[in-house]
Amino acid sequence: MIPTLFVLSFLIFILLYLAPGDPVMALITPDAPKEMIELMRQKFGLNVPIYQRYVNWLLQLLKGNLGFSYSTGRPVLEMILTRLPATFELMGFSILFSTIIGIWLGLYLGMRPHGVADRSLLTLSIVVWSIPQFFICLLLIYIFSIRLGWFPLGGRTPLSGGTFEHLKHLVLPCSVLTLTMMVDLMRYTRANVIAEAEKLYTRTAVAKGLTERRVYFVHVFRNASIPVVVLLILRLVRLVGGVVIVESVFSWPGMGTLLVNAIGNRDYPIVLGILFITGVAVLIASLLIDIITAVVNPKVRLGFER
Repeated sequence: MIPTLFVLSFLIFILLYLAPGDPVMALITPDAPKEMIELMRQKFGLNVPIYQRYVNWLLQLLKGNLGFSYSTGRPVLEMILTRLPATFELMGFSILFSTIIGIWLGLYLGMRPHGVADRSLLTLSIVVWSIPQFFICLLLIYIFSIRLGWFPLGGRTPLSGGTFEHLKHLVLPCSVLTLTMMVDLMRYTRANVIAEAEKLYTRTAVAKGLTERRVYFVHVFRNASIPVVVLLILRLVRLVGGVVIVESVFSWPGMGTLLVNAIGNRDYPIVLGILFITGVAVLIASLLIDIITAVVNPKVRLGFER
């Protein structure tokens, strides 16, 4: 895992600093004197070769220092930690609701395939999957904020400002992420439940006189849940990209908004810090997939033991 992190940090750093644009020119006026430009480049360490910049950044990273923001001068780690609670709140509620609703609907549709509810929800899932996420955000804002006035246009109110007001700001962005995650879990759970229901052990359980509820909830869903758990962890990785879009549209003060603003200002230390932390989270998610698969699937566990 450590060599992977090293390669990841190298690729992120090189690709970012080879991108067009000069961070210094984003902070000063075009008519600034050359002496000021060179002074700022020296201040930010941009006057040395790119390989030396990477070594300096890597050495600081090993000390737990992600650098300082070009635009504000604040420590990058401090800025990220300030934004993390808002992002974790949005992701946490979205994961919770999408998992409960998506798996429950998938199990129900798997028990009653090809019915009216099955066709309707599958059609809805295809529609949701086909629409860009930012368009769903704008659609919900137009309907529930502008036309009906039920929810605010965006932003986030702290809990000290009232729990009800806090939840009102959370509803729309959370709904978008929940909806986009839910349809995947629903379809995947449905497909796995139908596949398991056609196997011989299920027919044997029915022939023994077990109730339909016991067959599906105890036997079928237990085996169908293994790939669903893997999909859920993979969706966590994709959720990071969705959070960036949703936070930007709803002005949610999380890591996604911080990343978009940093890219616009060419504030590379912030971009580097967020991308590196995201990459580490992806690697941990991949490791969790292997561990959880080995725990819930005896065949995989026996393969490891050999």
